[in-house]
Amino acid sequence: MKLPTSDAPAQKTALDKIITATPVVMTVLATILAGLSSSEMSQAQYFRSLAAEHQSKASDQWAFFQAKKIRSADAGHALQLIQNLGDVAPVTPENFAEVAQSVAYKVKTAADTTPGNAAIKSSHASAQSVAAEIAAAVTDAGIRPAFAALRGELPAVELKPLPGDAVRRAVGALKRNSIDTIDPAFFVSVTDKDLRMAFAVSEENALVSDDALTPASKAIAKLQEMVNRLAATAVSARLAARTASGPESAPATTTASLTGATATDRSTPTEIRQLAADLSAGQLRFESARLARDAEINQTTAYLYDVAVQRNGIESDRHRTRSRYFFFGMLGAQAAVTIASVALAAKEKSTLWILAAGIGLLAMAYAGYVYLFT
Repeated sequence: MKLPTSDAPAQKTALDKIITATPVVMTVLATILAGLSSSEMSQAQYFRSLAAEHQSKASDQWAFFQAKKIRSADAGHALQLIQNLGDVAPVTPENFAEVAQSVAYKVKTAADTTPGNAAIKSSHASAQSVAAEIAAAVTDAGIRPAFAALRGELPAVELKPLPGDAVRRAVGALKRNSIDTIDPAFFVSVTDKDLRMAFAVSEENALVSDDALTPASKAIAKLQEMVNRLAATAVSARLAARTASGPESAPATTTASLTGATATDRSTPTEIRQLAADLSAGQLRFESARLARDAEINQTTAYLYDVAVQRNGIESDRHRTRSRYFFFGMLGAQAAVTIASVALAAKEKSTLWILAAGIGLLAMAYAGYVYLFT
């Protein structure tokens, strides 16, 4: 009796299974590496765009710094010109009140000389009111700091230092213009948290400085307004006195023009014009010092944005390098897939395997041509 034979294929060995699975495993690995390469390139583009955004903000802060520095220098030059061309002195509360009392006394004398002139009496009442207001203002605790500001003495403020040793070292390196001589990892050591805290401190310093200077600015504006009012009453009294002495003595000045009279008008008494010149010189001192302080704060903020630019640029380069290396790994995996496919095709003598391997080889050759010659 003849036993039946079995046509079942021979069982594959472990090596056969490994060889067969190699193209599949390499394909999966190549896909993973391609995804990682694409992800790293996206990260590189993100950090490069973030660096460009911070560069734009840094440029804005440097523009503010330069504009304020220029305005501060211009105010200083104007002050020097006034000091060289005219006799100016620091404005003091005593001098301010003395000029107001002197003008009020002269208007009173004019009113006593022409007791029936209603215009002079009205000017006398206005002059006394302004003089009393000035006398009260120079002793007011909210106004007296303005006289220190007019001397160029800014209100003391406590500006916070930049937090974090890494941030301070990075800013110091930028100030020394030595970014090319230090390790790029130096800027990478600055974390996002450090930068956020530094920006918050810089913004807080700017607000603290503005809050400290605002009362002085308002007080100086009030002093200027009182000087102009004092000038208007003096001019009005002088015009009324000349009109009372006869029509031929009256100047060609209308009452309507007095409403816009200022302390620097030619018709204003000399002592008021001198006070106005002293006040203008004091305002220039204050503006020069204020703008110089504001410029320093803007400069610090600009340096912080420059640190962010350097940090994001280095981070972008790192991700771009990682993307290139992942791409090379993907090419190696694809080469492994092709070689394994050729080996299987040769072993199995399969036309489809040979076709797939041929297409893979052509793809690799085309990629090499593009990489090397285009």
